[in-house]
Amino acid sequence: MTKQKNKAQEKSTKEYVCKACRMRYPTKTMKDACEAWCNEHHSCNMDIIKDAIGKG
Repeated sequence: MTKQKNKAQEKSTKEYVCKACRMRYPTKTMKDACEAWCNEHHSCNMDIIKDAIGKG
């Protein structure tokens, strides 16, 4: 039963990916901020990516 619960939790966890740098975020707001920075500056912002949950 624990395995089934873990799989259900994994499916319900939504991740949002920046299209420019492929960093993954737990919220759309964070992803949008990253994408805006990347597109404008062609670089990553350390204050934004500190909240990333990984690179996709």
